[in-house]
Amino acid sequence: MGHLAGSYVGLLTTRRVLLVEDDDMVREALGTVLHRAGHFVLPVASAADAMDALSLVPFDMVLSDVVLPHGSGFDVAAHARRVRPGLPVVLMSSFVAEDLVTAPTHAADAFLRKPVMPGQILELITGLTTGVRAEVAKARSIAPPAHSRLYTATDTVRGLLHLISMRDTYTLEHSRRVRRLTNRLARAIGLPDEQVKEISLAAWVHDVGKIAVPGSVLHKTGPLTPDEMVLMRGHAVAGAAILASLGMPPQIVNTVRHHHERYDGDRTCRYHGYPAGLAGDEIPLSARILTVVDAFDAMTTPRCYRTPVSVKDALREVQDLAGMHFDPNVARVFLEMMSV
Repeated sequence: MGHLAGSYVGLLTTRRVLLVEDDDMVREALGTVLHRAGHFVLPVASAADAMDALSLVPFDMVLSDVVLPHGSGFDVAAHARRVRPGLPVVLMSSFVAEDLVTAPTHAADAFLRKPVMPGQILELITGLTTGVRAEVAKARSIAPPAHSRLYTATDTVRGLLHLISMRDTYTLEHSRRVRRLTNRLARAIGLPDEQVKEISLAAWVHDVGKIAVPGSVLHKTGPLTPDEMVLMRGHAVAGAAILASLGMPPQIVNTVRHHHERYDGDRTCRYHGYPAGLAGDEIPLSARILTVVDAFDAMTTPRCYRTPVSVKDALREVQDLAGMHFDPNVARVFLEMMSV
């Protein structure tokens, strides 16, 4: 699985697949197959969630079960045709012959009989998406889909938060807390209002890339294996790629991409910075601000794999790591702000 590290770097050139399946075991198994092949996957469990996702993320393909809560695979396919013209749709069913009889005309580009073989899916992804992406991108550049909510940054953020909540309630609440504290810190540093707004938006969606992390890794209660760590650390690049594909400003994209860099650039320590190993002023100031707040909130809130530390102990950790993990000037202002 070592090649997965590079799959996030090339996220914009790999396939982005919306996987719609209400059976938890099947969804996890198919998602794992696609992840291991280097694809970005957003797994959802209902037709309603799939339709929301289609209006927000520029997928390259939809892979959906026919029988779903809150609608059907046919509803998902019809919605995909409306909001993303030319987007390939593959439907899965245990009763392909029966479903073909009732299926609307041109409901899907292909039907797969369940249980689906991994090789079938990977072959279809390559075959159906080759040569299609440029045409779809061209169509999107003319005008946004009528059902799309990609009109303002705020609308985009709300939609992304909804996608986050599908996967992980903690990440959603963590992002809200980080946004509030990042806003305070940016103002305490004395940044202009426009920059404060940009950092706040970045803080709100800084972990959106975790929708690309398999649930078995995201919710694991024990230590992560090296391969699982690669997947988890890939969320920074994955999130930046998602935001870039949605037209978010470069400042926000770069803040999200680099919010796990380490100030001293040390790549030999256990908690080295990623993804680029930047150091000092090479790291955007907005990312250096977000790094401190993100770490503080992570330390002081319970996670499935550890208990929280006290606010006092977390502040001491920020002080001890100033100049190493954290920008010393940002850490100093943060500590002064939290002491008031």
